[in-house]
Amino acid sequence: MKKYEHIVNDIKKQIQEKSVFPGNRLPTEKTLMETYNVSKTTITKALSTLENLNLIYRKQGSGTFVTKSMVDKKVYFTENNRFSTMDTQKTELVNIYESDDKINNHLLTVERAEKVYVVERVKYVNGHPFTLQRNFIPERYFSKFDFITAKDGLSVSKNFYNYFQINTFTTEFEETIQIIDDVSKEDLAKMNLSVGTPVIKFYKKSFIDGEVYEIIETFLDYKHYQLTLKSF
Repeated sequence: MKKYEHIVNDIKKQIQEKSVFPGNRLPTEKTLMETYNVSKTTITKALSTLENLNLIYRKQGSGTFVTKSMVDKKVYFTENNRFSTMDTQKTELVNIYESDDKINNHLLTVERAEKVYVVERVKYVNGHPFTLQRNFIPERYFSKFDFITAKDGLSVSKNFYNYFQINTFTTEFEETIQIIDDVSKEDLAKMNLSVGTPVIKFYKKSFIDGEVYEIIETFLDYKHYQLTLKSF
């Protein structure tokens, strides 16, 4: 285990065991360096990882604080797309292209020269489009993908597992859900929606060792989605 991973696990354990509470300020970077006997670079990486996991946040001039979240609870959520077992669903590959999204490219690239590729797909139910999805994937992974499966929509998760033994359903992630009404005319047309129609946007970052390895942007027709959360 790398030094920064040990620090991440230790602070995460303190949060879960309530040694530190939501809203509490963590020790300064200098104090953490002395506590764990590591360099500033190691502490910075550990804190960045915890921040990416939404366990802490930094406030300029004030310090680093524990996020007010349900880290000490089990949270279950149920997504319901309101379809029945009688409905026919399929996925269609729309396009594969090099990403020019500066924010996503910056989050995904390890080396400045590395390219990021986008797999764009549309999902249908009974012949009607209801979801537009874009997977942003760094070249180091994407270059190994099997494009034969692209005819059936290119199963990104299968390629990650087959070639890198990465289970995209079990790795750590952070997902933001928004209701937006400013989706481009071109994207709305792909879902057969009119301009100004509210759309649910999912923005998901998946992590390995604290680094983002995939970003997924999903646009969903609001009429086809329901989310239920329960905590225990």
